Amino acid sequence: MGLIASKEQYFEAVKSLYPEGLFFERQFENKDSDIYKLVKVQSEIIYNFKKELNKLWLESRLETCTEDTIEDYERILSGILRPDLTLEERKTILLVQNKNKLNIDSLNTIINKYYSSNIIKIDEKIKPSVFGFSRFGNDRIFNYRAFCIIMIYLTIEDPSKKQELEKFLDTIFMANKIIIYNYILPSIEEITVDYINKIIKNYISGCTVQKIEKDFEQSLFAHSKFGRTRIFNYMHSNSIIIYVTLAGKRKRALFEDIFYTIFSINTDKTIFFVYVIPAEIDLNDLNKNIEKYDAHILKSFNYFESSELGDLKTGQIRILNYINHRTIIFYVQLNNQNQKDNFESYIRSIYPENIVFFEYIN
Repeated sequence: MGLIASKEQYFEAVKSLYPEGLFFERQFENKDSDIYKLVKVQSEIIYNFKKELNKLWLESRLETCTEDTIEDYERILSGILRPDLTLEERKTILLVQNKNKLNIDSLNTIINKYYSSNIIKIDEKIKPSVFGFSRFGNDRIFNYRAFCIIMIYLTIEDPSKKQELEKFLDTIFMANKIIIYNYILPSIEEITVDYINKIIKNYISGCTVQKIEKDFEQSLFAHSKFGRTRIFNYMHSNSIIIYVTLAGKRKRALFEDIFYTIFSINTDKTIFFVYVIPAEIDLNDLNKNIEKYDAHILKSFNYFESSELGDLKTGQIRILNYINHRTIIFYVQLNNQNQKDNFESYIRSIYPENIVFFEYIN
């Protein structure tokens, strides 16, 4: 239902209803005449009426309603108000609830934004299987609840949001429905490094996956590019190497346990974890952690990216030939010599796989 283009067109329409003649023509030419003012008021009344009628027409349909009536639709159709969502999201939920077939794309738009989740498929009609010789009207073949079951297959990045997600989805379906949630683990072969890091941060802090190597063409000489040693013989086309930056043996063991829990890995695949130090050491965070030792790291050298031979002095020991990718050299200002052993032990516990040297500066 649309409006006539302008008030002027309504004025001309009302004007055409008056008799023709010289008298009325002169009246319409004079804007101060009573007939001109009467026609103007009449045209404005019709315009405002049509405008309000058009608004009522829009508000009468869920697809075109505005903020003025969306709460009334929610109260009547679902009984749940969602003021925290946008207008389009609120309408999407109500439209999904009131259609015979659920729109997975519309639901995914909302739950991906608020719950970091995606629905893969929804099975609304579960067909019970019957085996053997069953007689209708004699023995019950299957419980009637089978016809009320809805199976939802979905993925979720942050498991801590599972309860909120399920509570939200429960409101989408009718009260007589029994909803079963099946969380599908993402396959390690199909995901990216960014996706892994996005999920892992919900489980363990200070962990970053740097790289994933898979689909090797050579079975004898698969080479790690992170400065690690060359891997021989055991590498084959079914191997996956994951390079991780994570300090501490306990955290690494926890990371590996969690990794196998949240990702789907084929039984024919072999996973190798290679722990590496980051390309650049964040001295700001490190200095905050060593304040209790009354120490301050001024700078560090990290040979993670390059394994050049060096001729460097650390204290009284000259390092020749064996400076490589595993070596870290810290230049430290230590104000309390009694904390020296504790300080060095702490730093080495952070980098257990590396050769750590300290040079103290007065």
